[in-house]
Amino acid sequence: MSRYFHKSLTFAAAAVMLAGMVGNASAATTWQKNHPRRTQVNHRLANQHRRIHNDVKDGTLSRGQAVAVHREPSGFR
Repeated sequence: MSRYFHKSLTFAAAAVMLAGMVGNASAATTWQKNHPRRTQVNHRLANQHRRIHNDVKDGTLSRGQAVAVHREPSGFR
């Protein structure tokens, strides 16, 4: 694949992650903001997003599959 495609895919993945964080942060309840394990959940989600991005980069996951995996419920931010 071309370098342009990789850069575009990286930018798109970053934009999706940022949009998800902004949308979820504004909808967070007081309980979610003060939850004692929030840090662990956020680290797990960041790791999951990194793995998905790497799988798309390696070609083991298609862009459509990555979008579907990102949309699955996996906790809160």
